[in-house]
Amino acid sequence: MDLIVDAGYLVDRCIESLGGRTALQNISSFYSRTELSTPQGKSYLDTYRAAGGLIRFEERTEEGLLTVTIISGLSGIEQIFPKTPSEASQKKSLCSQEVEQIRRSVKLYPRNFLIHADEYSYALSKMDNTYILH
Repeated sequence: MDLIVDAGYLVDRCIESLGGRTALQNISSFYSRTELSTPQGKSYLDTYRAAGGLIRFEERTEEGLLTVTIISGLSGIEQIFPKTPSEASQKKSLCSQEVEQIRRSVKLYPRNFLIHADEYSYALSKMDNTYILH
């Protein structure tokens, strides 16, 4: 028996395992914490999302550097807070390409994808023994 019958069946099973469509539609905010390992050391990424397309990332390095990225609609800013209060923070506006790239990456979170699954047409294709949902 094929483990994955079709993409719709897979998505429906995932939605059901999280409490069903109604439960997912009632979600108004999302928070996650991810530990990142980079050549520069460990850092922690806190992701906050709220209904209406508001997104906030806070990345903290082990050394104490904090980078905050805020996306609201089609605009966004990034502010880097130094390790010590005596240093000035750096703030920049994000261009529309950067904002769109961030918005796309956020859609890849499994629960966020499932909330919006009905907005997309999807199909499974198999490539090198890996199933790709598109």
